[in-house]
Amino acid sequence: MPYTWVEAEPIVILDQSREIGAFHAYRDDYVEHGPREFRFVLRPTDGEEAAYDIRNWAGYNPGLSLAKNIKLAYALGAISFDEDDEPSVGWEAD
Repeated sequence: MPYTWVEAEPIVILDQSREIGAFHAYRDDYVEHGPREFRFVLRPTDGEEAAYDIRNWAGYNPGLSLAKNIKLAYALGAISFDEDDEPSVGWEAD
């Protein structure tokens, strides 16, 4: 069965002016498998191998949603982007 490329919708927009956001990671990179609960990528074209697990961030708060934890990590500098919009995350990828 042929597959169609589908660009992921952002979980949260981190910087509207730069069009930077965080996106769900999908098991085996198939949207039909559903989004991972705690994993995200920082480019809509990144696959699951580039995903980060928010629970690995030292500031992770289980009482907050994934989107709110990501926004907080960005606000506190644990997620950042350089001038070329290359992401940097202050914890190890899974």
